[in-house]
Amino acid sequence: MKKGNILILLCLWSLILLLWFNCNPFQSQRNSEPDLNVLDDSDVIKATGGSFWTVAKDGSGDFAKIQDAIDNVPAGNSSWFTITIKNGTYNEHVFIDKSFIALVGENRDNSRIEYPLNRAVWNSEMGVTNTGSGVIDIGVYASSPTTKVDVKDIVIANLTIVNTADTSSGTVYTHAIRGESTATRISILHCNVHADGSDTLALWNTTNGMYYHINCSFKGGIDAVCPRGWCYDIGSTYTETKNSAPVWHEGVAGSGQKFVIRDAYVQPVPGIPKNFKLLNGQKESIVYILDSYLFNESGYEIEEGSVYADYFYNVHMEGGDQSWHADCLTNAPGSPSQSLINAYWTFNGQWDPENTIPAVLPYASVPQPWNKAYDISSSVQLKWLKAKDALSYNVYFGTSASPVFVLNTTGNTYLPDSLTRGATYYWRIDAVKSNAIVAGALWSFRVIN
Repeated sequence: MKKGNILILLCLWSLILLLWFNCNPFQSQRNSEPDLNVLDDSDVIKATGGSFWTVAKDGSGDFAKIQDAIDNVPAGNSSWFTITIKNGTYNEHVFIDKSFIALVGENRDNSRIEYPLNRAVWNSEMGVTNTGSGVIDIGVYASSPTTKVDVKDIVIANLTIVNTADTSSGTVYTHAIRGESTATRISILHCNVHADGSDTLALWNTTNGMYYHINCSFKGGIDAVCPRGWCYDIGSTYTETKNSAPVWHEGVAGSGQKFVIRDAYVQPVPGIPKNFKLLNGQKESIVYILDSYLFNESGYEIEEGSVYADYFYNVHMEGGDQSWHADCLTNAPGSPSQSLINAYWTFNGQWDPENTIPAVLPYASVPQPWNKAYDISSSVQLKWLKAKDALSYNVYFGTSASPVFVLNTTGNTYLPDSLTRGATYYWRIDAVKSNAIVAGALWSFRVIN
């Protein structure tokens, strides 16, 4: 080939590259605001795409029932399998008997699993003691719902799960989600988990049970959230329907098992104030509560309750703080600082869910540092859980509650430039997909003085 032709080809190739770079919507950029096509929750499913199974009541998905989808996951499944549940109310008793399954709703409030399940009635009918008695039950065979099976790595996300059993007769146990003694590493993300009776969220594996919750709404009466083993919950609301203990724990002596709650809001049913106690437990029940708010109407009390050991930090109460929830982390084993306490610490280094949960939600989630964190290093690197099917992420950051666009990245980390000590920063991550951009939540943190 002649030199002149080679030069012409090189020039044409350079021009093509230049045009591609200038038009590429996913390149890293700092000075321009991207065009946004922000979806509301009801449209998110349209942007997620992918080849995972979909459940739809109207027959437009791969299955019309949730259980049918789970039953068709291959036996011995060892890689993540996501089942997306489109909007609708599914009146099902769901059994998860395989590992690495994620149930993800199209819309947190409109993708609903509802079923009336009175534990005492179930026990009588099936001749068992509690096994299989959750609306979603993890760790029993669907084909034999009184027989347990080893299950690990389960995600339940963006759903509403309600046990609708009648509780007017008195103390009725109404598990919305139950984990058997054979189930571990269960993550509940951005869900409403509700019942009017006792033991709404009952994950009961005292051998190696580990559970992670973020940004959930829990509702129940008497031991509403009652893990056995290790549990870390952040950013959730606890609504007490009776008068006793939305928080319960059981641990094994000497195991280091604990229930850690951070950034919680605890309340009675809105408009129905009542006196209630916060804590309950048995055996070596150890509870940590940090950065949380306890609400009750004027004239009504919240009492401490009773556990083996409890430790508080930066917990406040409507109408004035009380001595029983004063800061006392220095009394805990090892005197941990508040900045040390996170999910990885809670699980004694055995599990790191915030860095290993699969990208199943349609939007960026699980911010690190956690939303509203404080005493953060001025050289902090921001990190988030990726969104399902995202091609890249638009990062917004700044000292205003309306942070500015700073760059687009294909990764899930961002290292800000020099931060001012004592300042509060806001950030948001929008997931860029093939045909849409899904806006993320607004998060914040405060740099250490």
